[in-house]
Amino acid sequence: MAVLTNQKRINPSPYFLISAEKKPEVEELFSEIKEESGLFEEFLAIHQRKIGIAKKIIQDWKNGNLDAINRSVEEIYSINRRLWYLINKIISISKKEQSLFYFIIKERMNSLDRKDGAYTRQSDILRKNKYKSYYKKLEPFFKQLFGFLKSLSKVILEQIKVIKKEYRRNQLIVKDLIEKKFFYQLLMDEISLDRKIKQNTVFIIRIINDMLGYEQKTWQAVRTVKGKEGNKDVISKGLVFYEIKDIDSINFDRFYELYEQSFPRIEAESKTILKSFFKYSEVKASIRWGVYRTHLIVGVFGGEIVAFTYFNTVFAKERNIFYAHGWYTAIDKKIRGRGILNKLLDMRAVAMRRDANEFGFDNIDALFIDVNDPRKMNKMELEECRKKYKEDPKKNFLVWRALGFFPVKFEHIAPSTGGDKKPVHYQIFMIKPLKSEWLAKGGIPLEDMKSIIYYEVKWLYDQPLTGNKVYSQLLKNVENAQVNGLVKFGWQ
Repeated sequence: MAVLTNQKRINPSPYFLISAEKKPEVEELFSEIKEESGLFEEFLAIHQRKIGIAKKIIQDWKNGNLDAINRSVEEIYSINRRLWYLINKIISISKKEQSLFYFIIKERMNSLDRKDGAYTRQSDILRKNKYKSYYKKLEPFFKQLFGFLKSLSKVILEQIKVIKKEYRRNQLIVKDLIEKKFFYQLLMDEISLDRKIKQNTVFIIRIINDMLGYEQKTWQAVRTVKGKEGNKDVISKGLVFYEIKDIDSINFDRFYELYEQSFPRIEAESKTILKSFFKYSEVKASIRWGVYRTHLIVGVFGGEIVAFTYFNTVFAKERNIFYAHGWYTAIDKKIRGRGILNKLLDMRAVAMRRDANEFGFDNIDALFIDVNDPRKMNKMELEECRKKYKEDPKKNFLVWRALGFFPVKFEHIAPSTGGDKKPVHYQIFMIKPLKSEWLAKGGIPLEDMKSIIYYEVKWLYDQPLTGNKVYSQLLKNVENAQVNGLVKFGWQ
């Protein structure tokens, strides 16, 4: 593979970076960040070209055009080296320079679309004493923007490693199925990050426009709707969902803050354990084993993480079952009841269906969750649960019922996740079935249920099966509960 020793730089946008009306005043401000503005412009231009190539590779993979893929991979390798350099220079910008950095973004958008017209009557923006107040409001969005750039740097570095390894082997990347799927995943991650970067940039532009009196806050809106319990406010605009895959990103830390607030410490996993599921080495391992995929989807509103859902999809090979397990789902208590949960679960359903398609299924066969069952809890446990979760377990139980989940009728024991955590005996296994055979019979064939328990304990809880008392007891419980070869589910 030919490596470009003298990478030809792509010139930034041909448009003027500075509006003509205020050129002298703005040039003076830009003199402090002239180099940074050039880097960002060049990054935007190069990455736009890179995304075009990535989309072409994905299409060529679908069409089986191997020669075209490898030509594109060679081109990507050269581009990636420059991109990685640019991103790391940008994310090293100091806080002082970041307070001016919104000028770069504003002028970039101005050059692309004149309707955003900058500096026509915006004398306020030239007052340096305003920078601190502007930056304070923009800080959450800038943190996310720079976090996305940091994550993109990691994705690009992983791509470089994969390409280098295959080049050393003198082997086409598409010949190794695991590397092919992993590289494909990296390209998909990059396209997703590109979308997030652009989305976040638009939010910043809208905030700046609003600060200067040029745009109403229609991009972030709440509307009132009538319900059975009266009127309530529902978020109608500005709520964004996406998947987190970088364990070092600022949004992973923000997710974990909400996670700790939402679940009692005795049940919550440590940050280190959760991070272990999202490392790129773990992603490659899941591809190699061909058994499961792990996802963390978050909802962002006003630059903050306000919701998340963490789940696995699993391929139970022996019984040809593809199902999902929902681990943790939470909404920030400050904005619960505003229509976020349904939107979050819709995004989860899309990811589950995408995984199912990868494994040759139209959709998942079922979604399982572990839920605290108030019917199995005494008064002390109910009160303790209310204190831990800051909500009524009875109400929570009814929410899952309303979402279409049924109890699986056997004595479920949630395996311990290690440390000093003990198996929980007042939880039940609930199912939202989609498999037509299971729906028609109102139950799961015993052998299918045993296979699901096997994958739950071995793969999802990451526990050995030999001598595992909980696993043995679970098998006995489903055998004792089966009726005419079925483990029933339902409310009767």
